[in-house]
Amino acid sequence: MSIKPSQPPSEAVNSLQGGLGQMRAAPGAAPAGAFDAAFSSGHESHWDDGLPHQAFNLGLDAVQAGRGVDAAQAVGWRFLLGQPAEHPTVAAEVADAGGQHEFSGLNRGPFVGQTLSAMKQAEQVEEVKNGDYEPRLLRVPALYVVALWLKERTTGKDIVIPLDPAPPNLTPGRHYTADEFAAELAEMSARMPAPPPHAP
Repeated sequence: MSIKPSQPPSEAVNSLQGGLGQMRAAPGAAPAGAFDAAFSSGHESHWDDGLPHQAFNLGLDAVQAGRGVDAAQAVGWRFLLGQPAEHPTVAAEVADAGGQHEFSGLNRGPFVGQTLSAMKQAEQVEEVKNGDYEPRLLRVPALYVVALWLKERTTGKDIVIPLDPAPPNLTPGRHYTADEFAAELAEMSARMPAPPPHAP
C-alpha cells in the first residue's frame, strides 16, 4: 500500500477508548443516531486499515513568513470511525499537548468521508503508487483551509489535497506540490485585510 499511516502512540489510543467510553456511559447518552457507528464494538479492527493519522495546524504567521507545510505543528491524532470502514461517519480527535494525550471530541462534518475518499483517489495516481506516503490532516485555521497532506517519507515530494469546501483559489481534490500549496496560501494571506490599528 503506497499510503501507510504512522502508528499512533498507545497513549492516544487509550485516550480515544476512554473518551468514547465516557460518552457512551454519560447520563442520557445513547449509542444511536448520527454517532451510532462510532460506538460499534468492532471499530477497533479498523485502526490498522489506514484510518489513524496525525493532525497538524499551520499558523498564519508561518504562511506570511513564506514558510510551507513543514512549518505546521502537530496538534494530535484523528481517527475515522464507522461501520463499514469504507464509509466512516465520524472523526474522533485526541489532542497532544507536549506528550499529554486527551480526548477532544467527535465531529461528523464534510471532511470526514472526504479524507478517506481523497486517500483512495490518490492511490490511483502513478506517483503515489510508487511512493511511500504518510497521511496527515492539515488545517490552516486563519484561511479556512482543511487538506489531506501526504507526507513522502523518502523523497520529500509531498502532495497536498484540499478538501471541500475550500477557498476559491484552491481546487478541492487537486494534487498540489508543497511549493504550489504554499504559494496559494501566501497569495490568500496577502489579500487579507490589514488588522485595525491599535488604539493609543
